[in-house]
Amino acid sequence: MDVVFYRYSPEQTLAKLTEAGLPALLGQPLRHARNDAQDFVDEAKAMVRLFGQVLGGEAPRRAEEWCAYFDERVRFVTGRVAQVPPNRRVRLYYVRGPQALSTQGRGSYTFWAGTLAGADMVVKDAPLADKGAASMEDIVRWDPEVVLVGRQYPLDLVTADPRWRDVAAVRQGRVHSMPEGVFYWDGGPETVLTLQFIAKLLYPELFRDFDMAAEIKAYYARFYRTTLSDDDATKLLRGQSPDGSRFNPMNN
Repeated sequence: MDVVFYRYSPEQTLAKLTEAGLPALLGQPLRHARNDAQDFVDEAKAMVRLFGQVLGGEAPRRAEEWCAYFDERVRFVTGRVAQVPPNRRVRLYYVRGPQALSTQGRGSYTFWAGTLAGADMVVKDAPLADKGAASMEDIVRWDPEVVLVGRQYPLDLVTADPRWRDVAAVRQGRVHSMPEGVFYWDGGPETVLTLQFIAKLLYPELFRDFDMAAEIKAYYARFYRTTLSDDDATKLLRGQSPDGSRFNPMNN
């Protein structure tokens, strides 16, 4: 092994890698104030460019190809959702888990992907950074119209909790699984797919001609050199593992 990219539990992880004699690089900043959508876009592209620079060979060219794709997809999505006036944007809440009140704030990839996708991210005024906890009082006050449950946690974190029963998303049956792929879709390069998924989910009338499953298959073929079957793409969109399960064994 020539190099290790890491992000979680950075101090402990780096100490163990150093002890093992493995060179390591932090893939993403630990504390970076993503103050606007452009900060999010710039950081996502810087991460992929770092991968390309370190891996060498054809990797820098492929990294630039990914960055160009990211920019094109942002233009595609934002160009369409621009038709939705601010007062009609769908209120969205993201469950990071493992509890329903565990979410991600303005410092997260999910927040800015959702914002670019035209969502009214209900945590926008909350004092949350990358992650944190909301209160049930917050949820009732925000009254999200759509809830996305990520990291392969069960939907019944929300739907089976009687405290949520009067929240608009539960009343209207709009509690959905976040797709999951190579990594959780709330961080990493697949966030470019997150913004497309959210836009299609919230504003299907604006994206009638856009096939999310086909986009996923094309993305995986292009950037991961992996061919997904129709069944693979369906499971991925449902946040399921290849065996059809939906379970987070790490509880993180």
